Amino acid sequence: MTTAVEHAHAQHQEQRHSLNDLAGAVRRRQALEERVILLAPSFGWYRGQYQLPRGKTDIKIDGDEVSFENVTTPCSKLMTDKYPVDENGTPWKQRLQKIESRQKALIEKYSVPFPIRGVRIVPKASAREFFHELDDVIQDLRDAADEFVRNLPEIIEQMRRNTKETVFKAVERKIPRQRDQMRAKFYIDVVPVEIAGKQDDATVVTRDDLTAHYDLVRDACQRKVEEAVEAMIEQPRQQLAEALEGLKDVIDRNGRVSTKSFRPVEEAIRKLRAFSFVANDELLAQLDALERRMNNTVPNTLDQQTAASNGFSSALNAVLAEVADADKQARDFERFGRESRGITLPRRNG
Repeated sequence: MTTAVEHAHAQHQEQRHSLNDLAGAVRRRQALEERVILLAPSFGWYRGQYQLPRGKTDIKIDGDEVSFENVTTPCSKLMTDKYPVDENGTPWKQRLQKIESRQKALIEKYSVPFPIRGVRIVPKASAREFFHELDDVIQDLRDAADEFVRNLPEIIEQMRRNTKETVFKAVERKIPRQRDQMRAKFYIDVVPVEIAGKQDDATVVTRDDLTAHYDLVRDACQRKVEEAVEAMIEQPRQQLAEALEGLKDVIDRNGRVSTKSFRPVEEAIRKLRAFSFVANDELLAQLDALERRMNNTVPNTLDQQTAASNGFSSALNAVLAEVADADKQARDFERFGRESRGITLPRRNG
């Protein structure tokens, strides 16, 4: 039978573990806020898609009419792969998709996903470079949008000429005719996101009926912080592993190795270094060794035998083993928030 003393001791131990877990979660959140910013980027352009009136639309498959309970309402496509075209004859859809692809590639280059849809994790040390490159994309979208609205009457006329008359008539009243209304359809937004649920926020919630809600938010935020740390550890390593496997495959089958073959590895290494504050020293040392090996190697001289004899394959395999080491990833996770590596941010002028 458990004595009162033993019961009290067990309760005390449980409370200590809970406090330790909470303290660890708070440290991880603080470390996350010191090292990264959370951003929710979005990209908008006029797509010319409008639902067709349900009462006037029929859908048939093999001659049988399909109920709208089983399918979504069809949409018009006023912006197609062929029309309307810009002043140089390039389809607007193609031009705008190319700009959007550049924005997505930039986001992928500098960030990993936060465990909430649409939110990205950007290291503070890389933020200035990210925004500098983003400025070029923003300017391209601004130029495209200005040209689009400048030629809006002609663009709408192109849509009318190239769309089935019944479809165009069904949706034409929805097309923005005012230039400022259409211009508002084009944007690149980067919204900063703050992690709520801080320990010192408890004083804001004073009413009893909100106490449970505060606990819910705090616990959810702690989980998201831990998932974010896991993402910062796992995803850059996974990207590097895939790039190394791709290079290894080309070498092993004596394929043609070029500077282009090295590029995915170099990009993955840059990204992992941006998140070096969640990497261990051994991994960073292995990256240094591989980079030195790559810098001293002429890509087109690499085949299976040469790579094996000159140590290139050994360096590649060492990094592969390091990024795949689950135990070290777990230790890196536990260490984050307990110790830190210094990050020096460039000084702002003025």
